[in-house]
Amino acid sequence: MASSGFKVEDRGDAYLLTSVLPEEQARNVSVNVDNERAVTITSKHEKQSAAGGATAFSSGSSTQSMTLPGPVRGEELKMEYKNGRLEIVLPKK
Repeated sequence: MASSGFKVEDRGDAYLLTSVLPEEQARNVSVNVDNERAVTITSKHEKQSAAGGATAFSSGSSTQSMTLPGPVRGEELKMEYKNGRLEIVLPKK
């Protein structure tokens, strides 16, 4: 099942959430778990460029929320970025 860009996979003892993200964006991801099932993933991105003596700076963020099929131990979540994908492992309760 996919939700807001993240694919959710039941691994038996944990849920695996994956999404393809640029490395710069993946470094600025925060995950919040409320009530053991409601997951909010926020990704912040900033960009600075210079041209003709002027510097432009832009920033933004995106937030994705989902409800997992079952309760998890949010305090034990693990994130890893590899091969262009962000992986978030949420152990089941």
